[in-house]
Amino acid sequence: MHKRFDIVDKSIVLSNSEDNTIDFYLNPDDAEKQNILKSLDFDEHTLSSALDADEVSRIEFIEDLSIENNQCYKQAEIYSTVLGGLMDARGNLVNNNMNILLKRLTVINVIFLPLNLIASIGGMSEFSMMTSGMPWHLSYSLFGLGMLGIGWFTAIVLNKLSNEKSNKLFKNKK
Repeated sequence: MHKRFDIVDKSIVLSNSEDNTIDFYLNPDDAEKQNILKSLDFDEHTLSSALDADEVSRIEFIEDLSIENNQCYKQAEIYSTVLGGLMDARGNLVNNNMNILLKRLTVINVIFLPLNLIASIGGMSEFSMMTSGMPWHLSYSLFGLGMLGIGWFTAIVLNKLSNEKSNKLFKNKK
């Protein structure tokens, strides 16, 4: 069924002229379909899709897919942000543990480097020359005990300095 309409004074009115503005087809037959194909320069696939009653449901399905795709994208962004935060937290924990380890290694170096200097001086011939009047068993034993004493004294001093620093930090936080 084919009807023609025109727009007159901002109203749609039924028209019989060939120069109409609106062509309305309701369940077109084959001849009307051919007329549509010629007048609008459509191909048959486009026309059959336009006249298909299920086409509206396909468009709604595509709109639903688009909405779900946007929701998945936003969810992936949220997960990405959370994962980035977790990775930063893990990096901070590793960094803190590394700082504690380096502090301990620094304390060990502060204790043993002066002892290493003294021991290297003691291993030279100057030490033998300085202790030439003493038996070597006694001189090296006293030298070893002196190094142990210096190391023990350095460790105690560093421990006290470390405790005073940590106590100051805790008092400032309160």
